[in-house]
Amino acid sequence: MSDMFCFQCQQTAGNKCCVSVGVCGKQPDTAALQDELVYELIRLAEAATAVGQRTQIADRLLMDGLFITLTNVNFDNQAIAEFTERVRAEREKFGGKPCAVVELWKGATDTVSLRSTLLFGMKGMAAYAHHARNLGYTDDEVSAWFYKGLCAVNRPHSVEEWLSLIVEFGQVNFRCMELLDEANTGTFGTPQPAKVPTDIKKGPFIVVSGHDLGDLAQLLEQTAGKGINIYTHSEMLPAHGYPGLLAITTNRIAHELHLLGVPLIPRMMTEYAHSKTGIDIHPGATIGKNFFIDHGTGIVVGETTIIGDNVKVYQGVTIGALSTRGGQKLKGVKRHPTIEDNVIIYAGASILGGETVIGRGAVIGSNAFITSSIEPGARVSIKNQELSIRTGERKELVASEMETDSSWFYVI
Repeated sequence: MSDMFCFQCQQTAGNKCCVSVGVCGKQPDTAALQDELVYELIRLAEAATAVGQRTQIADRLLMDGLFITLTNVNFDNQAIAEFTERVRAEREKFGGKPCAVVELWKGATDTVSLRSTLLFGMKGMAAYAHHARNLGYTDDEVSAWFYKGLCAVNRPHSVEEWLSLIVEFGQVNFRCMELLDEANTGTFGTPQPAKVPTDIKKGPFIVVSGHDLGDLAQLLEQTAGKGINIYTHSEMLPAHGYPGLLAITTNRIAHELHLLGVPLIPRMMTEYAHSKTGIDIHPGATIGKNFFIDHGTGIVVGETTIIGDNVKVYQGVTIGALSTRGGQKLKGVKRHPTIEDNVIIYAGASILGGETVIGRGAVIGSNAFITSSIEPGARVSIKNQELSIRTGERKELVASEMETDSSWFYVI
């Protein structure tokens, strides 16, 4: 009898299966814990389906649980065991006895192959869904299919039925990939062609792979100015093309140099990022953790701005000064706003003035023009301007009519 059975990656021993220890380093006890977690996830999906209910907790457990069991994502036995207990506790809330569960790796060869194709596919989709959710994006169809798919894995099917399920899953997985793309571009901007350096630099380093741009952004923030090099690998290579990541990362390093009193270079760095991304953040701006830029083009953040943690800013936002008529006399004077934690600022908003404070958790609506402080938790919006539409044949105006009509103006 083999110590383990794992064949969910292309690097399996002999291109068949790892049966004593994983080529990736996975140990038999870890493989067994991952299998037990899958069984508990199936039981949770069956219990929820039996009573026709879903919960947000169960949605998250199914998604994260499948992600945990994906190849070599998590080798922490204690963490896997603790997560399995959370799944079991949530399943018990639905009532009833735990259902019987199919033995995943036993049966006719075609059946095991088709069952595994669906299961492994869902593990991959769980990774995409997990990364999208961490950026605030979800899709009900995707979440619901984890229940359907896990229940399907636990039932017998003909070859034709398995193939039909796999094709249906493929369509849902395509929607999940769209969701992740929406999350990434919505948070970090639309990717642009970018040069990727391939040289190796001296000093400590971290190699990052996978699809989690949110984690990469946090890692870049945490290591900025500390002499730690971050290398992207494999699926993470496209991260170089996201303008939001470039703007934020460049600003983190430039800000540290600015604090050290380094002349000229910090501003050159942020102007380079500005030219590439359309995002203008002064190196003097103080920005907290988890600063997210959605789309990005046209964002301006002034020198004395203070931004707290978990702030999200959409395209076209200006966080600026009320007036710069004082010239050099204003140097060192706080003339830009303070944005506290967990604030969302939607597209086109302008927030101006050194005494302006946007309180914690406030939401600033699109095109708002703010020059005074907003209390914590407030929701700020402007009334929609009335849209006037006149129908009928348009009259051609001659120059003399245009000159006498005060409603006309010229842009040259």
